[in-house]
This record gives sequence, C-alpha cells and structure tokens, in this order.
Amino acid sequence: PYETTQAVGNYTLKASVVDQAGVRFTTDPVAVGDDPGTDEQAIQVVAADAAPPASNTTALSINPIATYNLLSTSEGNTTNTTVTGQVSGVFAEGDTVTLSVNGKSFTTTVDADGLFSVDVPNADLKADPDTKIEATMVATGATGTPTASQDYAVQSGSNPGVALTLDAITADNILNIAESEAPALGLTGTASGNFTAGDVVTLSVNGKSFTGSVDSFGNYAIEVPGADLLADPDSKVEASIAATSSLGNATAHAMQDYARDTESPEQPSLSDGRNFTFSDPEEATEHEFGLFDDQGGVTGPVGNGDTIDDNLPELKGQGANPGDTITVFDTYILDGQPITQIVGTTTVAEDGTWRLVPQEPLLSGDHTFNVGATDQVGNSSVFAQSLTFTLEANAPSVAIERTSAAASTGADLTTNETLLFTLNKASTNFALSDIDVTGGTLSNFAPVPTSGTAGTGYTQY
Repeated sequence: PYETTQAVGNYTLKASVVDQAGVRFTTDPVAVGDDPGTDEQAIQVVAADAAPPASNTTALSINPIATYNLLSTSEGNTTNTTVTGQVSGVFAEGDTVTLSVNGKSFTTTVDADGLFSVDVPNADLKADPDTKIEATMVATGATGTPTASQDYAVQSGSNPGVALTLDAITADNILNIAESEAPALGLTGTASGNFTAGDVVTLSVNGKSFTGSVDSFGNYAIEVPGADLLADPDSKVEASIAATSSLGNATAHAMQDYARDTESPEQPSLSDGRNFTFSDPEEATEHEFGLFDDQGGVTGPVGNGDTIDDNLPELKGQGANPGDTITVFDTYILDGQPITQIVGTTTVAEDGTWRLVPQEPLLSGDHTFNVGATDQVGNSSVFAQSLTFTLEANAPSVAIERTSAAASTGADLTTNETLLFTLNKASTNFALSDIDVTGGTLSNFAPVPTSGTAGTGYTQY
C-alpha cells in the first residue's frame, strides 16, 4: 500500500500497474486519449475531524477498576462495576462526565470535590474490544476538553492474567511550573495478577522510554524529567509491562492523562494607599492592594513611606483570581538583623477581593510589606515592588474634624468654619505654631476645656 498526505481539495489520481514481465495494465477500461495502462480517478480530500484540544486548566482521571484494573471471574459474574474518578483544577459542581465502554455512553456528574462515580455493566466491560474505559467532560470555565482513559484486563479461565495501573503524575494531576522544572518526578503504579518481581515496566513520555521494575507486591516507581512531561504533545503517559510467570508470559497497558498549567498568577500591583479605593469588584482591571490604618488618632489609607500607629493594619486587595492564596511577607530589623516572616495568608473571594490582618501585632520600627499570589495548582508570583512604612505604636497623632453642617455633604470649607483637633495623647504644649495652614487663616486656637486640664494637658483643641 502507498500512503501520502495532501491538503484539503480536489485532485485527479492516476495509477498504473506493471507486472513482473514489464507489461503495464489496468483493471478498468481506458478512455480514449488516456495513456494505455493507466487508471484515472477523480478524488476529493476532506479534512478529518480534529481531536478536541487538551485542557491545561482541568485534569480528569479514572481510578483503577475492580482490583488493580483486573476484573476477576467472580467480579465479572456480578451485574455492575462502579467506576470512579477525580476532576481537579477548573470545574464546577454538577459538570457532566461521560464514559465510553463497548460503544456505549455512561454519564454522571462531579461533586463539589471533583469526585464522580457511575455503574457500568460488567457485560459491557467484558465485551469491550480494547478493554479500555475512555472519558470526556465539559468543565465549566476550563480551556480545552479534559479527557482520560483507563486500561484494564479481564480474567479468563484459571489464568489470572496481568493488569497494570498508573497513578496520577502529581497530587492534583496538573503539572505546575515547579514540577515542570524538576529534574525528575517519581511516577508510580501497580501490577497485579500474573507477574514476577523484577518484571519491567516501560513508560512512554515525549517520544522517550523510561523503565523500572516491579517489586514482589507489584509496585513500581520510575523517574521522568518534568521537562519531558511538559513537552509531551498529548499530555498522556503510556505504560506497559512484559509480565512473566510459570503460567506464561503476558502484557498489560495503562495510561494517565494529565493537564499542564505553567502560567503564573498575575503579579499584585502596589497602589499608593492614599489613592487606593475599594471599587466595584467587577470594575477592577488588575490585581492591586493597599494598606489601611484603622487604629489610633489618625486612620485611613497608608502611603509608601508613611508613619502609622496601628500594629494590626489591614491589607485589602481586588482584581485577583478567585481561589488564589495570598501571602503577605514582612521584612523588619531586629537586633540589627533583617528578618523576613509571613504575617498571614488568605484566600481570594469569588468577586476577586481579599482582606488580611497580621496574625500577630507588628513590632515598632520600619517595615517592608510584600505580597505574593499562588494559584490552585501551585504556581506563584511575588510582586517585585514593596510597601515601606514605619510603625510607631505610641507615636502622637492628630485627627482633624470639620464640625459644620457642610462637612456632611463634602462641600468645600466655608468662609468661617470651626475645626476640631483631636490628639491621641493629652498635650500641654500643642500650639497654633505646630499647625501649617495653606490657603486660609486659622484663628481663635484654644483647648477644649472638657478634654483635660492645664496640668495634665488637653486632647482636643
């Protein structure tokens, strides 16, 4: 046979046959004007159905069926086998998973943890021509189409046969950045049935073979570079075993589909706290955060380089990916040495917002806050910039309050308006000269008699 690859379109195919005596002939009559011994046929090349693109956000896996993927005679005599599996990454409770066995479809839905199960008749498992369960799903919010498959063996007569399983390649079956850069990841599985310790298991990844042997319990572990798992064109590890025993030699196969997510979450951007506004979450176009002081005499947003008196300031963020983990790092000086520690972690809400208050009160002194984000598959990013501020937990502070009716409406200051100065500590020497006034004149400055005494000082002026 002769095979060739052509683009989609219309073609004229000419074929000739020459026998061993050198005589050219054709089985069909030749049209007038044709070269004798040729057969001309018009053909059309059409595109084959393309396989759906794999998902890099969602991983679908089928657990081994029966006992280590070997459907025994006794198990095969029952009515059904419950096939179970796991979905990880991006999905929603209630998403549908479809299994294909013996040309038939069996559907089920995933729960909130991504688990699913469905009963499949053993008659279909035994009749399936390639003894392979194949699965697809439409995952809400995912890219591509998650797929999975599970090979199994059926016991025939007194020979138990051999079966092979291949575990998920990572904890969540999604290859993240760190795992893709690892020199080696240990892939594991189990052989069952008719095998001997030392039988060789071969894994095929990225066009390369990686081998290992089973122990007396059938377990095996084979190291595969993360780079090959990342480069594998179909995100699928295929395994096989050449099993030997006194009952005869046999082979078995297994495979494990996985997803690849090697994109870091968006780096949080620092917003000058004095300009940061907690906007409508739906209007946030980037991941930004700010620091807020809500204790002491002066409260509100904190700018880079500010001095605060709140040892438990609150950080607020918006525009982040729901479900990501936010980690806040604090660097400060203790006994002349820089110390960096995690002051807290939190999870981004469904609307992309997050809030965090340090787990323990901060020490007085200079602090540098940095924020990192980690997505649900373990990829992390840390913002290169930082927020620096000074904490003076007992530092004096002054709050200025407008007392006129216009203040409640946000109107500009009137010609004559009374201002109230509130100190967080009583002062005996707070004076008009301590106040800088621009664009107006401050007069009649005096302490509020009810806020203290001349001896102990006043807290309001």
